[in-house]
Amino acid sequence: NLPGSLSCCELYKTAISIITALLGIILLLQSSRFIHVSKIRAGLSYLGRNTMCILIWHFFAFKILVIAQVLSYGAETDYILAHPCYDVSSWHSLVYFAVGIGFPLLISFWKESLTKKMAKAR
Repeated sequence: NLPGSLSCCELYKTAISIITALLGIILLLQSSRFIHVSKIRAGLSYLGRNTMCILIWHFFAFKILVIAQVLSYGAETDYILAHPCYDVSSWHSLVYFAVGIGFPLLISFWKESLTKKMAKAR
């Protein structure tokens, strides 16, 4: 062990682990209570019901963004094969986040509305 290292003290490491675990449990319980009484609950519930749709379609949405970035930057078309992102610097990461969740949710919403229209037509 290095001189002055706290890794030699097992009691210290154990105490830190216990304190960290307890703080994590408290944070999780408080977050759960907050979500339960706030309007965030409905949004998280909607995201949860559409998790598979988001998982499946975000790759397609990212590929569309990569193609748009490569074309707008005038980069070589080989960069279209970049997986899953081409450029995520600064504001691009926010665009990837918004499109990666928004596009699949738009598809899910469109599917739900189409299903409802078809059910009414019967």
